[in-house]
Amino acid sequence: MGWAARGLVAVLAANCLVVILALAASAQQQVVFGFKGSFAELEIAQEIVKRFNAAQDEIEVVILNMAGAGVDWTERLTTLFAAGTAPDVIRMEYQRSYPFIKEDLLLPLDAFIARDPSFDIDDFFPVAIEAHTVDGHVYGIPQEAQPFTVFVNTRRLNEAGLAFPPHDWDMDQFVDIARRTRVVNHENQVVHYGWQLETILTRFAPFLYAFGADFVNADRTAFAITSPQMIEALEYLQRLYLDTGVIGGSFQAGQSTLYLGGPWMVPGFRDQLADVSWDIMPVPGGPGGRGTTLGSDAYHISKQSKVPDLAWKFVKYITSEESLSLMAEGGSIIPARRDLAHRFITRASELPPHNLEAYLVGLEIARPTPMIRNFFDVARILEPAWLGVVQGRYDAARRMEEILPQLVGLLE
Repeated sequence: MGWAARGLVAVLAANCLVVILALAASAQQQVVFGFKGSFAELEIAQEIVKRFNAAQDEIEVVILNMAGAGVDWTERLTTLFAAGTAPDVIRMEYQRSYPFIKEDLLLPLDAFIARDPSFDIDDFFPVAIEAHTVDGHVYGIPQEAQPFTVFVNTRRLNEAGLAFPPHDWDMDQFVDIARRTRVVNHENQVVHYGWQLETILTRFAPFLYAFGADFVNADRTAFAITSPQMIEALEYLQRLYLDTGVIGGSFQAGQSTLYLGGPWMVPGFRDQLADVSWDIMPVPGGPGGRGTTLGSDAYHISKQSKVPDLAWKFVKYITSEESLSLMAEGGSIIPARRDLAHRFITRASELPPHNLEAYLVGLEIARPTPMIRNFFDVARILEPAWLGVVQGRYDAARRMEEILPQLVGLLE
């Protein structure tokens, strides 16, 4: 064979290889992953997708950042569902997913779980699975189990000559620390507050639980904001607010001793409070018991997906030990997988928080917020009303009676 002929054969072979590769690529099924979260979380998600795509040839996952371009991601997702173009896999917290579940837009995952021997739902914290279970069906596989805990400015404890509190502390001990670490100058001006309290529903709830109160009754058939327990809690907090320097300030600015928040705040506090020593504690108990809010995002499969079995493979991967380990390295999540979380919590930590066992106590007492379709509409009514009461602008019982009619129709 002459050089010209050999050259032609080589070109044809190269072209065939290109065609074969193109056909192989086109044979891949695309799975669209609807992401919401911070930029740092997006970078981790991109790395996980990159690893997944490189590890197999059947599926190509592409990320749709629903939170991009300053758009409210829930509004964008609603629009995508209305257009019939929803992502195959969607990351959502349980309060946000509930309305989509009730609109029959998400697939229950029970059948996938039952027939997949490589997946064991018992590997996850039961409370995290509970958060994503509706009417007895699992709709999301959780990436995290985030108990809200109390951030403590330990420098202020030391300056006030106070010991670090025990894990089984109560509201009396909590308030005693808030009072004894406030600093008021000779002109009665507050230099340092004891407790930064927010009336955001998820951050207010643990202090209601301490009095046996909640905003709905146990079976979610009625609002419970006028209950004796709710009024007792609100009046207690109002008295504290009116006691100079007990409630106020900004923890992240180093202006208060105590603050309730979640693990996702840790990376930010490490930067913002680099010159302040701090740690975490479980929430305190009270006369009505003890409980804390659970935060948890999970991965769901759209009913509009044309490739639900492939979407399930990606859901399994992004909630695998490998993927959740990658997320946990940043210090902003407590993995929903129990063994992984215990390893994460019991490891030596050079950076705060050091009292990571507070997360284990938190998970023992954590509870999902009540699942109602209009959760955020309810919050928009309750939160400013609670704030007004705590600040002493309203009588607790009267104000709760006044806003109760505004909530009519917001429970299913």
